[in-house]
Amino acid sequence: MSTQTAAPAQHLADVGEVLRHWRGVRRISQMEVAHMAEVSPRHLSFVENGHARASREVLRRLGAVLDLPLRERNRLLLATGYAPEYREAADAAVHDPAIVATLRQIMEAAQPFPAVVFDRHWNVVALNAPAAIFVEDAPAHLLEPPLSTLRLLMHPDGIGHRVEDRERLCASMLHRLARQSAATGDPVLTDLHRELAAYAGELLAEPATASAVGEEQEIAEHFRIHYRGHLLAFISTVATIGQPRDVLASELAIETFYPADAVTRELLTQPGFVTPEHVALVEGLMGASQL
Repeated sequence: MSTQTAAPAQHLADVGEVLRHWRGVRRISQMEVAHMAEVSPRHLSFVENGHARASREVLRRLGAVLDLPLRERNRLLLATGYAPEYREAADAAVHDPAIVATLRQIMEAAQPFPAVVFDRHWNVVALNAPAAIFVEDAPAHLLEPPLSTLRLLMHPDGIGHRVEDRERLCASMLHRLARQSAATGDPVLTDLHRELAAYAGELLAEPATASAVGEEQEIAEHFRIHYRGHLLAFISTVATIGQPRDVLASELAIETFYPADAVTRELLTQPGFVTPEHVALVEGLMGASQL
């Protein structure tokens, strides 16, 4: 049974719009894309102008060359009249059980160090018990779903007052968010950046443009935060799921916070260092988790 349907002219025009947008984001010419995707420049030009219908295989290659998010790859396929390649759950809270099991295993293995899973909009999807360090004394209105890690840091009522080097960290996160917004064109990220920039005031980093997307980024973030009278030093790294077949899974990332000094390591390994009431708070948040 065929999985393809007719593609109206307007939909083919949408394909061209998507391709031109992402070529601009990636700063790649039409000629370069055609060469890397092993298609003729003439055919790619016709596809972008809505005068030709690309095959599924050509669209696969174009998606890979432009490193498109899986949502955008599905969008190209659907607009051209093909069935989507990647799973998109009707319910955004539904994840592949294997992905869920893997993420939970990673979070458990990270203990006694904090770990947080977040989505493409920096909303918390899950967190382990030691991550209670980051939600201590946060007001209830900032812990309501969707719980945003960036809003928790930068909102005037948030936990920023406990961060020793808050200005540097806020400026770094704003710049990272600006780059991400420029790279994806996601209006939710654009609105989030605008909101957080208003909180941060003079901490606002210069807005990134599409040309800044390829700039090198540090592989880890350093910061220090107060918890129960102690100053904890962390170095955090972010990992994503390799070769996902699920759109939602492709948009998840897990951030693990490792001790950056011996004192922090010793404190985190002490039984009961993260108080039972704070652990209970995290368990309550996990009760509303998408995982």
